[in-house]
Amino acid sequence: MPKQLLSTDFRAKRIVLTRKDFVYAPKPAARPTDPIDKPTWKSIVTLPDDVAIRTSNHHGTTLKQLNDLCSCWIESLGNRREILFPTMLDANDDFQSATYSALTGFYGLSITALRSALELVTIGTWAQICGKRQEFRKWRKGTLTLSFKEGCDGLIGRS
Repeated sequence: MPKQLLSTDFRAKRIVLTRKDFVYAPKPAARPTDPIDKPTWKSIVTLPDDVAIRTSNHHGTTLKQLNDLCSCWIESLGNRREILFPTMLDANDDFQSATYSALTGFYGLSITALRSALELVTIGTWAQICGKRQEFRKWRKGTLTLSFKEGCDGLIGRS
């Protein structure tokens, strides 16, 4: 039978961000229109919450390091006009997702997020280094398919 964490454990409490916590929040948050029922909520979050508590009990240092690396990644983004900027921003989402997915026991999804980050940065790097600005724009709009292989092959050809 599941039990609640002690109230002294900070992980036992959930928080909700306010509008002021966001960089951009143009409108007040809408009132809930279709809240989830308790049994459905418990069915969805109980096992991942348990895994997150158990994992963080033994891997706090590693989780802190991964979180710190995400912060460093964001700080290294550089100029918004560079081609690599949006792919690095998207890769950061993947890094955060990979950490959270691993924390909650979704290891396959964690690896998938890391693969996505690698593909994004490879394609962005290829476009930046090889001057493929037009191809990059089309790829970002979804009108051109670029693959990890194309990015790798293009980078290898530049060395």
